[in-house]
Amino acid sequence: MHIKNIHCAIEHLSEYGKCMAEAGVSGKGNVNIGDMGQIVDMIKDLAEAEYYARLSKRLEKDEEIGEQEKRMAELMRDIDRASHQRLYFSEPMKTDDTASKYDRALKEHWKVAKEHAAGTPEDKQATMRSAEAVLNIMFDDIDKMVEDASPELRNMIKAKGTSRIARIS
Repeated sequence: MHIKNIHCAIEHLSEYGKCMAEAGVSGKGNVNIGDMGQIVDMIKDLAEAEYYARLSKRLEKDEEIGEQEKRMAELMRDIDRASHQRLYFSEPMKTDDTASKYDRALKEHWKVAKEHAAGTPEDKQATMRSAEAVLNIMFDDIDKMVEDASPELRNMIKAKGTSRIARIS
């Protein structure tokens, strides 16, 4: 069922239940408590279905955006390769000697997150420490970029950073 239809059904059932309850309170009607319970259950089931439908739609949209970003990165790499005759590898190098500090920290973070997935306080601390290490490297790199940056570049970094932070919720 489409999200809009689910929401519409919730509204109609809510209105019907409200009318039944008002009729029972005013004494104008004969209200069956069992029917009211079933209406409430249907509303709860529809609300849950609407929630999961919205969540699923959001996940599909995020996956689609991720695929578009990946294609754009590949396109930019190919354009850069063609215009600057630089050699790029489609797969990352396998040796850790050539990996950047960020790559090593990120790899370590995913390893720690996988090993500490039980959710205990110790697991959460280990995951937080590894995530903090990755973030510190990222912020250090951003600080280096901003040191001698033009005002336009600073504004662009600020706008992009604000946009990314706004996504966290």
